[in-house]
Amino acid sequence: MTTIIYNKTAARLTGISLILMALISFFAYGYAHSSLIVTGDAEATLSNLSASKGLFTGEIIGWGFIWLTDLIVTWGLCTYFKPINKNHRASSPQILPQTRLWLKKNLSMVAAGFRLVYTVMLGIGILSLISASRMIDGGNSADIMAKINQFDQIWSLGLILFGVHLFLTGLLALKSVGLPKLISYLVLIAGVSYTLVHMLYNFTPNLTDMTQTLEMILMLPMAIGELSLAAWLLIKGAS
Repeated sequence: MTTIIYNKTAARLTGISLILMALISFFAYGYAHSSLIVTGDAEATLSNLSASKGLFTGEIIGWGFIWLTDLIVTWGLCTYFKPINKNHRASSPQILPQTRLWLKKNLSMVAAGFRLVYTVMLGIGILSLISASRMIDGGNSADIMAKINQFDQIWSLGLILFGVHLFLTGLLALKSVGLPKLISYLVLIAGVSYTLVHMLYNFTPNLTDMTQTLEMILMLPMAIGELSLAAWLLIKGAS
């Protein structure tokens, strides 16, 4: 009974955190970051930051809340899906090598590990934004832009791992009793999309235009995957 209540609490907190994260991301990245940062134009970016210091501060605070909710989600998903690992039946070493057996029995922890590393990377990126904010008054536009670009790159690299986390979470969701297969597959697709897009951004810079087009196409499944899981956890998983 205690385990059931604990899992319901984890589901509720995870669902709430994921929805809050999406709303805050819409402001921090979708509005503030996109409004203030002019890609490739350090002078225009500094001008925007100087004129809208409060908005930039609000963006950084938003990223801080996103970082905090990411930690909650990391714990919550690991806790909620952990019983699936316990219900896994061990296969003989001849059929299933020990490494694969360990992964199957600890998949929720492995998935949480990928998200935790992503969250650490996001935190490091946020520190770059804080450094940029301190350089606005009398700072060099090129140095400020370098800090902002540093945030973008660290975050993008982290999203490769975030995609792996989502993919593993999708595998766990497929094994979960009561969780609709459609949601599980949406999470899997979102995971593949995040990893693919951000691997292209970071390792094939000559294909940036194509990657941007691909990202636009995959933006909807990338968003729906985690949000559909959030809604289910909040409505059904916590009931």
